[in-house]
Amino acid sequence: MQARSFWLWGAVGAILFMPLLSIGAEPEVSTILDKALAARGGAKAPVLKAATWKEEGTYYGMGDAGLPYTATCAMQMPDKLRMEVSGVFTMVVDGDKGWQSAGDARAELSKEQLAAQQNLLYSVKVTAIHVLKMDKGFKIEKIDDLKVNDRPAYGLKVTLDKHPDIKLYFDKETFLVVQNEMRTYSAEQSKEVEQQELYSDYKDVDGRKQAGTITILHDGKKYVEFKITDFKPVDKLPEGTFTKD
Repeated sequence: MQARSFWLWGAVGAILFMPLLSIGAEPEVSTILDKALAARGGAKAPVLKAATWKEEGTYYGMGDAGLPYTATCAMQMPDKLRMEVSGVFTMVVDGDKGWQSAGDARAELSKEQLAAQQNLLYSVKVTAIHVLKMDKGFKIEKIDDLKVNDRPAYGLKVTLDKHPDIKLYFDKETFLVVQNEMRTYSAEQSKEVEQQELYSDYKDVDGRKQAGTITILHDGKKYVEFKITDFKPVDKLPEGTFTKD
């Protein structure tokens, strides 16, 4: 089972005024981003530096039946991640290094596996939205709208050199991110796939909106679905969190 965990919360930014959208008018990219920032917590939302959380879900990567799992996760922005799937494996990413252990077996992540996890951490940063307003290196363009869970959503495409393109979709009423799309590597299929992450069941956590349920599709097929519990933002995680066991 390839590790996936998702920490996509935290928004900063100041928006003292946002123009109302005219009925039927297509909003500009800047307006969508401003409203998305406000929806995630706006100027009062603390910057997400690190966090721990638990996952309970079902993994479908090896077939349609699905395997239930529980996991304990930790992340420190911008490039550290740890996921312990109970009774299965522990996976750690520490910048440009990564490894996975199962029982007594230990192995470095392959180049493709490590890149997939680095892409995941990049998508967390992008989905937090504030970096898109602060960093002028991003190219952001409007793309076709979409229906996500039968609700209309605005679409934006985010491009940055040496990173995968990411498509973000924002609910037209709440302006919360409801879908994220990018190409990434699948260890199960040993090839790149189109990955969709669907976010729902948002809750207020430490001054920001956090998705409580995440569903991931690979090439249109359900890959994993899980609920997030015990999400705890912190300034920094203990030394040794991202070292080899």
